[in-house]
Amino acid sequence: EAFGPSAWCMSLRRRKYGSTSSSLGPQLGSKSEDTADTNIFHKFCCYLFEPDDASYLAVFRIMWGCIMTYEIWTHMDSNYIKTSSAYYSSHGFSFKYYGFDWTIVPDFEVMKLFLLVLFLLGLCITVGLLYRVTSVLFALGFLYLFTLDATWYLNHFYLVVIMSWMLCFLPCNVYFSIDALLFPTIASKTVPKWCLWVIRIELWIVYTYAGVAKLDVDWLRGEPMRLWLAKRQMYPVIGWLFQYEPVYYWFSYSGLIYDLLVGFLLLCPKTFYIGLAMTIFFHSMNKFLFNIGIFPWLMMASTTLFLEPYWPRKAVHNLVQSFKSKPRKFVDFKVSSFAATKPRKLKLKEKLILILCCCFLIQQLATPLRHHLYPGDVSWNENGHRYSWRMKLRDKQCEAELYVYMPESRLWFEYPVNNFLPGAYYREFTYRPDFMMQFVHSTKSHLFEKNKQMPEIYIYSACRLNFRRVAMLTDPRVNLAERDIWEWTYDWITQKPELTEEEIQQLPWNFEWNFNWLTLPWENTIPQLKQKQQEDLVEMQTLVNSWHDDFRDFIADKYFDGDKDTANHRQKHLINTAEREQMRSFARKNLLL
Repeated sequence: EAFGPSAWCMSLRRRKYGSTSSSLGPQLGSKSEDTADTNIFHKFCCYLFEPDDASYLAVFRIMWGCIMTYEIWTHMDSNYIKTSSAYYSSHGFSFKYYGFDWTIVPDFEVMKLFLLVLFLLGLCITVGLLYRVTSVLFALGFLYLFTLDATWYLNHFYLVVIMSWMLCFLPCNVYFSIDALLFPTIASKTVPKWCLWVIRIELWIVYTYAGVAKLDVDWLRGEPMRLWLAKRQMYPVIGWLFQYEPVYYWFSYSGLIYDLLVGFLLLCPKTFYIGLAMTIFFHSMNKFLFNIGIFPWLMMASTTLFLEPYWPRKAVHNLVQSFKSKPRKFVDFKVSSFAATKPRKLKLKEKLILILCCCFLIQQLATPLRHHLYPGDVSWNENGHRYSWRMKLRDKQCEAELYVYMPESRLWFEYPVNNFLPGAYYREFTYRPDFMMQFVHSTKSHLFEKNKQMPEIYIYSACRLNFRRVAMLTDPRVNLAERDIWEWTYDWITQKPELTEEEIQQLPWNFEWNFNWLTLPWENTIPQLKQKQQEDLVEMQTLVNSWHDDFRDFIADKYFDGDKDTANHRQKHLINTAEREQMRSFARKNLLL
């Protein structure tokens, strides 16, 4: 070969370009650098389809199914009292989510049958029976239940909706399930790695975004944790601590630090058990102090997803071996590493799975940030508050009145909101702009049908947010009957009131860092909080008492040439003052010390 065509060509190259190594080497190296990133990305995509032990997914399916079954049972328990109070106490009116105003609450007997079906579906998920069908039906059913009434929105119900649909796409029935027994062709001891990582990333988003949301000036000055803990001073064992200022800050800042760090701690094997201990303590305290339903159990169960995938089989093996005189070490597992992954051509199905996962996670990352696109503060105007993991961040105490002017009959009156909205609905109506608009349009339809004329509708609403000063939430000069229900963002919502100088001093960076707060005994802050609360209530009541005359003056100037006497004569009296005050007292009873 030394005298063949190849050698002759190489000789010509040397004569023309010099050394082959010096001329061709950089070109080959450049090509390698250009493709290095692509090769790593492709290798990572292949890595996501490497096998993981399936036992972790089976155990999580069982825990998930048990928690969901219990949640549905709470709706059925005590003669369906939870269901009755949630869906059948609002005189046929309910607040809706955008895009789901078509959902209607079924007849009570139908609802009872529907809940029974959901209960049975939860049991089927637990044991892995017809999982692909039952998981989809449960996800649809819970989504329907969730969208029936936006009054009862909770972040953990939103999380249940998300994870219910996620689990529909995961092979949770291939191991330790009835399906694996009935249909051996689907049985498998392994599942692809993407199944684990897509859930881990979703949980990381929930925790981390909850922490980022707490980087708020009110949370950093101890609100609303100060008020919530003060209301729990009668709790056994630790309730006596909830009268002291350092305790409020400890709970606020420990919650902030936990949410920001726990996702990273759980992901890192070396710090996992630190994250596990923090998680158990954090959610146990949440369950004890705030009784927030299934959320603590759901998050503690989800923590097992950060263990090694084979942990259930290892736990069972160690338990069995503990009864033997010579226990054997657990070695029946295989861990696929990124370094050992061999790149290959991905199948079309695998590419579609990756695209779907990426789109879902991008949506989950982007949705909680949308409030930055809206003007104003989300804690005040509620624009972008839902679906954003903004948990336990605000305490709003509000009052609202709705006034109507009928242009053709030239009559005006305060609309009896208490006749149509029970206490819990009224409380939500007073501070959520989209709920205000829904009720305004319901009132508009009712009055038009009754009087055959189009009314003008105005809302007066005032709020105290996180112990800030009382301020008007709405512009009462805007006729909301002319506005579209979903006309975001609502320009008739005011700006959040600024902190006073006294409130600014509550910020930690304005403290005198002499550590005098370590000196015992600490001062009991409950009397000061009660005094501040009473002052705010008086201020709120003074403002509310001015609304009637303010609207009369507005109508007099606009339609009666400033004649207040004529405006007074054109007023209809529809309000039962005693019933209205009773509703207001009920609405704020859980908000006060």
